Amino acid sequence: GGLLHPKLHRYRIQLVDLSNNNLMDLSTLSHSGFDALHTIMARKNLISRLSLTLPSLVELNLAYNALRVMPSLGGLPHLEVLILSHNQLHGSLENLKSSMRIKRLDLAYNEFDWTPSQLS
Repeated sequence: GGLLHPKLHRYRIQLVDLSNNNLMDLSTLSHSGFDALHTIMARKNLISRLSLTLPSLVELNLAYNALRVMPSLGGLPHLEVLILSHNQLHGSLENLKSSMRIKRLDLAYNEFDWTPSQLS
């Protein structure tokens, strides 16, 4: 049943909203035939780590989750919108260097403690 039901035409789905579901993981979406998926809304879950390979994904909203480190975005080459507000993120933004297409980045309400020179 659910998103992996055999009669669901996953190759046509462009947007999935999984918000408010107590999900801990989204890896099922990778390599499951969601070839046209361009938006994932997964706000207000319990996601603490992310590993996705979705070449056509353009927007990812993981606000209000349990992320502590910046996720690797190498499997999301077309990502343009990344919303990670209201998590427990800290540390560096090193994983963003592979995401040159990002046009909108929301990191509000996290636990970063950078100095101004670290933002350049």
